[in-house]
Amino acid sequence: MRLGKKDIEEFFMLHKSLLLHVNNKKHLIKGLSSISDLQIAHFEKIAELRNMVVNDLTLIDSFIKENPFEFTDTELKTIECWKEGIFDTFLIVKYEKDIAIFYHPETKKCYGVLSLNDQLEDMLGPYIPRIVQAWLISFKDRIIYDGLIAPYNITVGRGMGKNLRAEYEEVIVKHGVLTSFDPKEETQSSDEELLKFYMKSETNRDRFWEEIETLRTKNSQLEARYHQEHGRVLSSKLKRKLKEISATGHFAIVDNVIVASAPTKKELDARVTEIIPEKKKEWVHWFKI
Repeated sequence: MRLGKKDIEEFFMLHKSLLLHVNNKKHLIKGLSSISDLQIAHFEKIAELRNMVVNDLTLIDSFIKENPFEFTDTELKTIECWKEGIFDTFLIVKYEKDIAIFYHPETKKCYGVLSLNDQLEDMLGPYIPRIVQAWLISFKDRIIYDGLIAPYNITVGRGMGKNLRAEYEEVIVKHGVLTSFDPKEETQSSDEELLKFYMKSETNRDRFWEEIETLRTKNSQLEARYHQEHGRVLSSKLKRKLKEISATGHFAIVDNVIVASAPTKKELDARVTEIIPEKKKEWVHWFKI
């Protein structure tokens, strides 16, 4: 979903009206008498007005109480909900069709943020992760930024990038990407989904080894999933070695050990049944060359 032109115009009308109210209180920008004047004001001054709001949310309260532009109750409620927004440093970690995914390291949450007139990727460039300062707020039950975004000229190194990716991907697996500030939107993944994620790459296995050990010992199903995933990860190396000697057929492995092989899957099933205890058959990972 993208905001339509009328929605974007409505947002900027409300946002600029709030900033104009703040300027009337704080007298930061001289000669500012209407919201149209904000269009030609310097970005730094406009950002400073916005920062006054996020640092003193009572300015929103006074705007609602005085209602200087005679807004409707619905419009006032829209502005009031901005008090629940988040003004902080984020990392843009992914661009999707309609949203940019902002990761907030402090709350360990990922937010799907709608662009306004211009796509954030076009504004900031395709290179991610990108560190930015932004105010994320609610509008039309979705999350947007307030039109003012400040990128940091900081590059995330390769090693840090791997760990960061594991960190925010864990957040997405655990809670999903939030596209509103409604707490009901947060999801809770299963233990099996988490274990599969922790096992999917070497970076993850190194980073989350304690979580892996905790999960795998919770019950027999998770223990079986651990061995299946371990076998799947290690099977790629075994496949390469088997191909080097021109081996073909069906193979069964537990962790990094080939426990059986056969020309057909049916024969392999029979051999596994003969040599692997019934309780541990679910540990087996199968592959074919």
